[in-house]
Amino acid sequence: LIKGGALFARDESYMAKRMTGDYDLLVRRSEAPRAIEVLRQASFRSHGMKVELFSESDYDRDIHAVAMSRAGFGRAIDLHWRAIFWLDDTDFTEELFRTAERATLLTHDVLIPGLAEQLAIAAMRPEPADQKEMVFRALEVVHVLENYGGKVDWERFRSIVTRYNGSLFAAQLLAIVAREPVAAECQDRR
Repeated sequence: LIKGGALFARDESYMAKRMTGDYDLLVRRSEAPRAIEVLRQASFRSHGMKVELFSESDYDRDIHAVAMSRAGFGRAIDLHWRAIFWLDDTDFTEELFRTAERATLLTHDVLIPGLAEQLAIAAMRPEPADQKEMVFRALEVVHVLENYGGKVDWERFRSIVTRYNGSLFAAQLLAIVAREPVAAECQDRR
């Protein structure tokens, strides 16, 4: 499931507006060792971690992802087995796969989070002290709302951020976005 590139898969014109240094892929925790091995067989190497030495218990510690890239390529793949770094909940990952939408990223058929899920991840991901990440997520939220705001299942969004205690992050991020005219317009559509 493509996380960060979901914007590009929803709207290819967004690629002209924002660069990315990596693509975030989400795999189920149980599939992480195999996904890493597939990437390694395709000549991807990890940055700063010796993933070939990982044991099963390493995936259940504070490690939530591994950055991998091929020599000579500027772009990397961040392989995640948690949807959000602080959320160690396999049920949420399963839920993301169950509610995923099919899309096309460049020439590839991919799965991306549903709209409510994408907004929830964007709103819950950054910590308030991480201003740079807050800005990136705010831009993501504004773009999704501008283009798809009327299609968002707001009850589902609220359910996710409430269930995972992401309300503080989401409230702060949405307060930033609420200053934008698009947010008020989307609220009127509900």
